[in-house]
Amino acid sequence: MDLRYEARDIDQRISAPGKIDAWFEVKTKGLTPNAKAILTQRWGTLQRVLPSRDRLEQIANDIIMDMEMKPRLQSGMGNAMLVAGSIPEACKFFETFRKSGSVLAEKCAIVASYKRAAPEITGEESGMGETEKQYVHRVYTDLRGETSEEDYEEEALRLFKKEPGRMKLLIVVSRLLTGFDAPTATYIYIDKQMRDHGLFQAICRVNRLDGDDKDFGYIVDYKDLFRNIESAVEDYTSEAFDAFDKEDVEGLITDRADQDLRVARDAWLGLVDGVEQPKSDAEIFTYFSSPQGIDNDPDAEEKSRRRQALYRISGRYARAYANVAAEPEGTGFKDLELGECRREVERAIGIRDAVRLHSGDAVDMKLFEPAMRHLIDNYIRAEDSEIISHLDDISLIDLVESKGAAAEDDLPSASKRKRENVADAIENNVRKLIIEESPVNPRFRLHRAKLVGEWRR
Repeated sequence: MDLRYEARDIDQRISAPGKIDAWFEVKTKGLTPNAKAILTQRWGTLQRVLPSRDRLEQIANDIIMDMEMKPRLQSGMGNAMLVAGSIPEACKFFETFRKSGSVLAEKCAIVASYKRAAPEITGEESGMGETEKQYVHRVYTDLRGETSEEDYEEEALRLFKKEPGRMKLLIVVSRLLTGFDAPTATYIYIDKQMRDHGLFQAICRVNRLDGDDKDFGYIVDYKDLFRNIESAVEDYTSEAFDAFDKEDVEGLITDRADQDLRVARDAWLGLVDGVEQPKSDAEIFTYFSSPQGIDNDPDAEEKSRRRQALYRISGRYARAYANVAAEPEGTGFKDLELGECRREVERAIGIRDAVRLHSGDAVDMKLFEPAMRHLIDNYIRAEDSEIISHLDDISLIDLVESKGAAAEDDLPSASKRKRENVADAIENNVRKLIIEESPVNPRFRLHRAKLVGEWRR
């Protein structure tokens, strides 16, 4: 079926910046400048990628309201999927629904790749609050008890497909976004950054025919993904690389990965070139660290800059190596050279970790992240959601194709020169679709002449 698209925005703001500043002032006393920078950077990352509990609750409230107001959801004939940004976020959504007292309190489930295992929470006791791993493990234990993940998910999916009135919402992260065929699924709420093939496959979970009361599949977007959706639809349907040889297209990616690895390796070798021979631990610590303290080392500032370069360059080298090593076939690296890179990367990461510990730059994030999540949940406020593009009066496909005559610019030059080719191609494809679908879908038989006539015009 066709799709309808709606973008919703939830504005977030820091409600008490002074309290957050005071917390950092207290917690960073005694840390080296580099350690403070690492902690501050981590806070910035968490603040950027982790939604506050307030924001998740606003999304949950939206979905609860839709369950009561949208005819197909309210009737129990249709249901919905919620795509969360991570497994911890999926757990927070689930807890919110369970405590809501709404229709979703007993009619939602999490289907994710997480499997409970006792060893995963061993050593997580930080004394500074519940860690992320402990939280997820607790929620899954409360949710499933002694029931295995497999049995729980099998029953949840059965209810979702066969008894939508009893399983109205599936909370997912990465599973069920490709290949999952449930005609009852009518709404998909997206609160995760997605793009390209994965995004296209996800929105198609709600386009399956399912009775006369399902007119469209609905996409509700909380991540401002329309440009990504438009690009995914165009890439998926345009066969954009058909004019290129397969080897040329693969080369676009392979050459870049090769170049990144060579640049990263040169940067690493250039950095450690300044370390005196024989470049053992003693020489490395002398070059990068101030063992007597920064107040007693006239070169402390320069060594701090060297350490920042060490942390950055070693990480870049490791990532570049991993990209090439994952698919070494067709790269410009021989096995012997890749083996040498692997040994260098292992040494680079070892040096990085040792220098961090020796210099006092090491920060045990388990001691800080629970408190930083507490700051996000309690001092970042989310406003009510606002519909920023309500497109109920136009289908998604029509919207993507609404560039009109400008769409011809995307066609091969031969088709541009002969406008009739465009109409012929469209008509032939629509006719093929009608012929294929007519035996199973009476709508195509009913509208066959109308569709072909409209496309021809």
